Amino acid sequence: MTNLTVCVTGDESAPARKERGAARKERDRWSNARHSHVNLSKPSWRGRIFDRTHALLPAIAGFVISFFVVPCSAVRALADGASASQGSANAAHQEITPFFKQHCHDCHRGDEPEGGFSLEELGRDPSASRDTAGQWQKVSELLILGEMPPPEATRPKQDELDAVIERINSELQRAAKVLRSKEGNEVIFRRLNKTQFNATIHDLFGLEGDFVASFPNDGVEHGFNNIGSGLLLSASQLEAYLEIADVILDKAIVTGERPKTEKLSLKLVEPDSPRGEPDPKSGRVRPYLTDYQGDDVIISRSGIPPIYRRFRAPVEGQYRIRITAYAIRNQGERLRLEVHHGNTWTRTLVPTLDGQVEVADETPRSFEFTGFLKKSQSFGLSPPDLSNWVKPELIAAYGGPGIVIKDIEIVGPLIDQWPPRSHQVIFGDAVKESYSDLEVEEILDRFASRAFRRPAPQSEVDAYFDLYQQARLDGDNSLAALKHSLKAVLCSPYFLYLYEEPGKLDDFALASRLSYFLWCSMPDDQLLRLAARNQLSQPEVLQQQVARMIADPRIGRFVNDFVGQWLSVDLVGEMQADSRLYPEYDEYLERSMRAETQQFFREILVNDLSIDNFIDSDFSMLNERLADHYRIPGVEGGQIRRVELPVGSHRGGLLTHASILNVTSNGTTTSPVVRGVWVLENILGMPTLPPPPISTDLEPDIRGATTIKMQMEMHRQLSQCNVCHRKIDPYGLALENFDVIGGWRERYRNLKPGAKPTARKDVIQYVDGPPVESFADAPNFGQFVGFESFRERLMENKHRVVRCVAEKIMTYAIGRGLDFADDEAIDSIADALEQHDLGLQTLVEQIVLSDAFHTN
Repeated sequence: MTNLTVCVTGDESAPARKERGAARKERDRWSNARHSHVNLSKPSWRGRIFDRTHALLPAIAGFVISFFVVPCSAVRALADGASASQGSANAAHQEITPFFKQHCHDCHRGDEPEGGFSLEELGRDPSASRDTAGQWQKVSELLILGEMPPPEATRPKQDELDAVIERINSELQRAAKVLRSKEGNEVIFRRLNKTQFNATIHDLFGLEGDFVASFPNDGVEHGFNNIGSGLLLSASQLEAYLEIADVILDKAIVTGERPKTEKLSLKLVEPDSPRGEPDPKSGRVRPYLTDYQGDDVIISRSGIPPIYRRFRAPVEGQYRIRITAYAIRNQGERLRLEVHHGNTWTRTLVPTLDGQVEVADETPRSFEFTGFLKKSQSFGLSPPDLSNWVKPELIAAYGGPGIVIKDIEIVGPLIDQWPPRSHQVIFGDAVKESYSDLEVEEILDRFASRAFRRPAPQSEVDAYFDLYQQARLDGDNSLAALKHSLKAVLCSPYFLYLYEEPGKLDDFALASRLSYFLWCSMPDDQLLRLAARNQLSQPEVLQQQVARMIADPRIGRFVNDFVGQWLSVDLVGEMQADSRLYPEYDEYLERSMRAETQQFFREILVNDLSIDNFIDSDFSMLNERLADHYRIPGVEGGQIRRVELPVGSHRGGLLTHASILNVTSNGTTTSPVVRGVWVLENILGMPTLPPPPISTDLEPDIRGATTIKMQMEMHRQLSQCNVCHRKIDPYGLALENFDVIGGWRERYRNLKPGAKPTARKDVIQYVDGPPVESFADAPNFGQFVGFESFRERLMENKHRVVRCVAEKIMTYAIGRGLDFADDEAIDSIADALEQHDLGLQTLVEQIVLSDAFHTN
């Protein structure tokens, strides 16, 4: 099996010897660099260990503290930069001061400056400190966004305004260089978050499963949960790592015979059970065992077929299920059948859109699916289109449509190699319970290097071997002792953290930063080989690797994780729609909503399409369920795929996706304020301030308001509210024609008197309310009437959208918040994209090639 050892201990051809020597030299250099300020030569776990699991806890904790000084704390790294120029600061001050006197001093000086911001307290030189530079950046942003001078004040000429903005920004760029030379970059060591840890275990061992269920939630900063400063390491986190390491190694290492792959063919008819007759105990007819022809069985949503009574996985692994089914009494309509896997008898299922088939007539057809089952788990079937309100005792006589299951075949566990990959990663092809000391040293060296994503420091390998020897002295056999050392590897900071030394990243650190950006996981063999040869940092090589990684199926991890956090798509369904107002909402629509946005982003990324599509596009990613919801004809089937939008459709662009419209609603009503804040922060990159504390006697009086728009206008009559809401509300009102589940509406829905929750979708409990008003005057955007008009304004200001997307992806990619020092890089990338109509994949490539991505 090809892995890092190819780079370190490959064959003895001349190129291989050269590559191996380079890797060993890198290992020694890295080890020496670490030892210059961290003592790894005598880890505290070398002493006698009585209860090894708990003894490892303080050992690892101490190791982490010494490794990072303070877990995840900021460390200052010296960097080259330009020295401060007092002359430049003075010259800038002389150029800018007349503008401030004319347009700003009336409000922003004195004892009570407007907004608490005084120009008299603004430092003359932005390079004096990061705080001073931050204040100057705020001034620049307000001028660029047109918020200052305020709309009611006399506006400066555009060329005068542009000159001041350009002068401030040039001073900020100078300040960034000066501050780097004086203070260095702020470096945050990044721990693997839950998503990254789980994916790393999968890619390292080939193991399936959720290994992070017991982990505490990751902190979120700057909108993402992979930011170093938010990933603190606690004692409970260390305990969780120790516990899960045992689970992982027990799953990974095999000692017995290869499990036998078996085939089970079954009917849903249960032996010794009356069919279509009352049960002798309950007197009720079994709802899911209605005979149709011979042993064929009709199923309905009132009862999921109990496959688990006939089959439960004997061992953990992949299993294949083959279902033969057909439809009856369906009047030509296709009926869906979903395949689940998990603890089906407790309804903790794992349904997926991929696990879905359609039956159209009475011709039996077979369908196959593969799923990972834990021991004793099973498969389940569910027909989401069928009735779920017929009383169970009436199912036998029910004459409506149905899905008939003819037979089922289950095969597994499916084993493509033995020993499994998880075992081979550690031991190679050998399956035994005893290893020599030489074999143990080689195993630890090889495995630690693979787990650490770079050649392991020799001192680390020696420490793990000493731990192994101590365990042998304590009476463990060689395999048990070796497991303990392997556990220490999986709990090492070299594994749990992205090792990135201050300054320019070496090729191994670059490989990890790139792979955890695009795959949420460890580098593969190709990236590590390039890193060992010091070739990965070459621009043309990086460009090739970015294209390769985006074309790889693992790019789906980045898509789902990034889109889920950036656009809040992970929250779809968190606030369930009121079934009385929106009876058309169901779980299938919910999953389709989420899939549309994820696959839309992926389509644009993989095909390097223009970022303009985020604002307005002539296509979306739909299936039949979502197309029906959007009233788009001609889409059949449950598969999400690219669909060209018809002329006159209200759809096109992210803001028309039901997923986004759902997460910015509360399940019953829409909120222009919530939606406005969302648009400003996630589409335009214009963060909003939290609402100021307002006493109850200053609550706006909205009596008499008959529409949402009237409520917003009355709300803004309070000056305390108007400061923020005049720029928030218009962006939310632009989306008012979309309801809480993303459907298009001309009028609001109101509940009928006495409406009660019901599972029946044919019972309409709402009436039309007042008409929707979707027009406003957005600051710096101008007036718009209706959503399409607002979208045109967005296209006219698309540079803000492009810059926002660049900022979001850059933040996610480098795992830290951006500041004024990053503005030059972001501006350069965004300008190039907009001027040349470049695509999303090009944006990702330019971020990977940027100095910010290569520097810690």
